[in-house]
Amino acid sequence: MKAITIWQPWASLIACGAKKYETRSWPTKYRGPIAIHAAAKEPRTLPQEVREALRRYAEHVGQNCLKLGQLDELPRGAIIATAELVNVWHIVYNPGTDVDVARNIPIGAESLTKDKHAPDFGDYFVPTEQEMELGDWTPGRYAWELQNVNFLPEPIPAKGKQGLWNWEACLLLRHKGRDSWDRPVYEDESGKLWKDVEPRASDGPKLCSALYNAFDGEPDTPLEVMERYKDKTIVFIPKRDTWTW
Repeated sequence: MKAITIWQPWASLIACGAKKYETRSWPTKYRGPIAIHAAAKEPRTLPQEVREALRRYAEHVGQNCLKLGQLDELPRGAIIATAELVNVWHIVYNPGTDVDVARNIPIGAESLTKDKHAPDFGDYFVPTEQEMELGDWTPGRYAWELQNVNFLPEPIPAKGKQGLWNWEACLLLRHKGRDSWDRPVYEDESGKLWKDVEPRASDGPKLCSALYNAFDGEPDTPLEVMERYKDKTIVFIPKRDTWTW
């Protein structure tokens, strides 16, 4: 699974939903699941305006952010959330192809598409005041759009790297639907199918491989007895499917 290392408190702001765009000096063509890794860097050197923004947002963006004002308690050197990178936008002055409209928009983010016949050519958006305060929206940089963010119940220690890197200590499972017996079916990055044979929300997943790798195949080998998956963190995309009754 791809991962990106982000300094605190910005990593936690993404994890709890307060920040939906990660602003970077470079773009990427990658789209798909991504792990949010909180850097080991001590977060005490924050600019005063960032500290003030954190205090304003910590109380109303959800319980996962309640400790944003207490920087010493933020997790560091760990994976703290998973998400999906769905798009990358170019930050510019006066975005869009309509000159009359664009002149009234000081800063925005445009589609990277150069093909005038593409459906997203000329698309743009204007960042909210909150996003502007919690990111570096200097024209020339890039805004990475993140969706389906899942805050992990416990941080998972990991050593970060520069750029996009591979987090090998996880098993990424993308939801594919339910089989004829109403069991959730997932597919890993190698194309292998897995079934959660006890998908109660109150219990942890009990995963088994699918016999003959068939969507409607019977559950085969339990994941827990497979040595290659020992100590792997299970990551569900977009989230785990459970029975609600």
